[in-house]
Amino acid sequence: MLMTARKTVTQCWVDVFERPHFQGRMRRLVGPGDFSPLVTERGKWTPASMIVGPDSAVVCQWQPPSTRDPRWLRPKGLIPNISQLLAGGTLQSIRILPENSADQH
Repeated sequence: MLMTARKTVTQCWVDVFERPHFQGRMRRLVGPGDFSPLVTERGKWTPASMIVGPDSAVVCQWQPPSTRDPRWLRPKGLIPNISQLLAGGTLQSIRILPENSADQH
């Protein structure tokens, strides 16, 4: 029987920051996974900037729902100010997927 190697997703994460331009406290959300609502030991919070890991695709949903589709972010993406993506809404959830998931969208 021939065995094939599968790539292990080791860099599937997103770093989220409490202030724009990667300032303030940082949290690493490890995927694959859904993070909704975004809650810490201090309660609910909305990240202000993020860095997408090298093996990750990220889907952002916002509230209220926009007329646009959810926003897909590619691997190694740098988002210095999330509020500019959300068209006046607030970030509702972050879905972290392996990078090959973004190729389907």
